[in-house]
Amino acid sequence: MGSEATIRYLKARLVVMEEELSEAGKASSEREVKLKEIELRNKQLEEDKVRARAHTHTHTHTHPHTHTSTLGQSVFC
Repeated sequence: MGSEATIRYLKARLVVMEEELSEAGKASSEREVKLKEIELRNKQLEEDKVRARAHTHTHTHTHPHTHTSTLGQSVFC
């Protein structure tokens, strides 16, 4: 292969590699956004869990005849 042909080939390869890099960057950005969404949802669920436990704890102490079953359900006695 002559030097001009080699240069054309390498330039074409460079274009393809730049396109692949661009696509990989876009995919990475999309995954980053999705990860942030999942982290936010996880935080919300953790906060809901804490509130639910606090509510259950308060509910149990305000109703002395209430006991929690092994399934986590309130049972009135």
